[in-house]
Amino acid sequence: MMVNSDKLISFLILIYLGSPVRSAGQTDASGYPVLEIGTQSSNIFGKDSSGVIHSLHSVESKNILLFFYETSCHFCEAILPEMKEKYPEWKKKGYEIYALPLNKDFEGWQAQIREQKSDWINVTDTINAEQIRQAYKITVTPTIYVLDDKRKIASTRLVRPEAIDEWISLHSENIIQKK
Repeated sequence: MMVNSDKLISFLILIYLGSPVRSAGQTDASGYPVLEIGTQSSNIFGKDSSGVIHSLHSVESKNILLFFYETSCHFCEAILPEMKEKYPEWKKKGYEIYALPLNKDFEGWQAQIREQKSDWINVTDTINAEQIRQAYKITVTPTIYVLDDKRKIASTRLVRPEAIDEWISLHSENIIQKK
């Protein structure tokens, strides 16, 4: 069977143009897609384990560490003890953690919250998890973004607590000067 090369090229271009992943856009150092710094964050209305809704944009803190994870992510679990240890220091510097799992395992999330016993804001939204994942370009967890006082993206994707420390030490002075 002979294929007309012009038709084949047209077909391949059509597939390429229809593909949702035709442009990488902005990526982090590992090549994962991220939101551009300065992008207004989408508001999230997550429920805590008591059923109380916490709006991301209503968090009473100058800055937010927006922590996306999955309850089945072993790397996410591995960084939790260090995040828990560093949280009081970050809080003193004006950073609150808003943690949100992006999977629909409500029971697993509740068990993890009971075991973890962290003081930051832990919420879930099992109904809108996929929309949140798309809005924040989450392709891998953990993903942590710093949000400034206007709830705009202030950092690229951060993964480890030491990266958060480094970002805070490099940028806190600039954030304070803007006020």
